[in-house]
Amino acid sequence: MKRIIQAIPLALIVTLGAGCATTGDLEKTDMIANQAKTTADEALHTAQIARQMAQEALAAAKEAKASSQKANTKIDRAFQQAMEK
Repeated sequence: MKRIIQAIPLALIVTLGAGCATTGDLEKTDMIANQAKTTADEALHTAQIARQMAQEALAAAKEAKASSQKANTKIDRAFQQAMEK
């Protein structure tokens, strides 16, 4: 995404620096810039969804770890009681 944003000014410089830019050149450059922005916005949205999913997975993993630790404690107690008998 960062490269796309960096490419937009470069495309403008190349287009405008190649001589007199026509209205068509400017419109094409504007269209490319808008497409790059749309792509960047979509990438940001996808990244935000992925981050949310990762946070949910982390929360589920923490819950599973706590449950596992609780079960291990019960198993350890049961084993100790069985060994004492």
